Amino acid sequence: MKHFDKSEFGESWAVMSRDLLEKLDEWRGLLGFPVIISPAQGALARYLSKSKTSQHNVDRWGECRAADVMSKHFETVDDMRRGYDLAVKVGFTGIGASMIWRPHAGFHLDVRKSRDPGSPAKWGYARVDGRQKVVGVGVVLGGVRA
Repeated sequence: MKHFDKSEFGESWAVMSRDLLEKLDEWRGLLGFPVIISPAQGALARYLSKSKTSQHNVDRWGECRAADVMSKHFETVDDMRRGYDLAVKVGFTGIGASMIWRPHAGFHLDVRKSRDPGSPAKWGYARVDGRQKVVGVGVVLGGVRA
């Protein structure tokens, strides 16, 4: 990997999908600025997850197929749109966009097998009644085509 060090993935490194790691590295290179793994618990591998569809769920898939990443450079909707467009270009098959995450805005990026590159599952995260809720990606990115 050119743009990440395995230490950034902590204990999850051993179970990370190689496809995910390659796409993350390519995406980071195209962005041209640093991204970090979210400091939130569960940003990488999750075990004993109740969700049968979460791409973070190592027990379900035998590997971690998702990463939550962020950057101080995702400051505007245009910055986020560019990150989204590059994520589609690289071939992520699941893309969630959030401008409400802390300390920075970011993306859930995954390599789910149920979707094809170029036609990803896509969604956004917004604050509704003080809580994070899943919304259409266009709500976050200002009308990105579905």
